[in-house]
Amino acid sequence: MHPDLACTDCHVPARMNTVDPQTLKVPVRSCGGADGCHVTATLDDGGALNFEIDQKKKDPGFVCTKCHVVFGKQGVPASHVSALAKPTN
Repeated sequence: MHPDLACTDCHVPARMNTVDPQTLKVPVRSCGGADGCHVTATLDDGGALNFEIDQKKKDPGFVCTKCHVVFGKQGVPASHVSALAKPTN
């Protein structure tokens, strides 16, 4: 998906266990921050996760496809919601 990045930019081989599929997943928070593009402070900043969650809130039938094809029809996981910045009032 990201030919310009090294695998270790997102994956941590020391924590990977080939018999435990959970350890092979990339945490959604690793896709944000100063160099990230998928999780941003606001939707206006262009984050793909921000956009997809916003669309899912508007239409529960919306299928997230930016990062996954298989799980996009399911509800938004708590890890994805918590990765977004909390609005300050």
